[in-house]
Amino acid sequence: MGISSSSNAFPTLTLAGSAGFNYLIQGSTNLADWEPVAIVINTNGVVHFTDTSATNFTRRFYRAVEP
Repeated sequence: MGISSSSNAFPTLTLAGSAGFNYLIQGSTNLADWEPVAIVINTNGVVHFTDTSATNFTRRFYRAVEP
């Protein structure tokens, strides 16, 4: 996952992974407590998503899991 650009002050992140899977994107500020951010459908190997709550934190970590 990586930040590809910024849209309206919200980071737009890119997930590159196996196509044909749904991914649950989770966010954390401490790597111990994870909360859902988005569910993305990866149809072609790359999918973009925006975390609208990212500006509320000084740092934010992400992980993608299969729901």
